[in-house]
Amino acid sequence: MPNDYKPDPNDATKQVPNTTYSGGDGVVVNRSGTTAEKNALTNVLIGTQFYDTTQDKLYVFNDSSAWEAVGP
Repeated sequence: MPNDYKPDPNDATKQVPNTTYSGGDGVVVNRSGTTAEKNALTNVLIGTQFYDTTQDKLYVFNDSSAWEAVGP
C-alpha cells in the first residue's frame, strides 16, 4: 500500500505509520519506542499498539485511557 509511513513530526530521522488509511472497523496504529516516548503520547486512539523497547513488551491503549501490557 503506498504511503504506509510518513516522517515522524517529533524526529525527522524516523518514520511513523500513516494513519489516514483504515481496514475493517477502524484505523490500525502501530508504534514503537521507549517507555518515556510511550508515556508522552497524547490523543491516543483506543486500540493503538505500542512496542515498548525499554520494557521489551507490547502494549495496547485500552478504553480506560491507559496502556495495558499484552502477554507475560
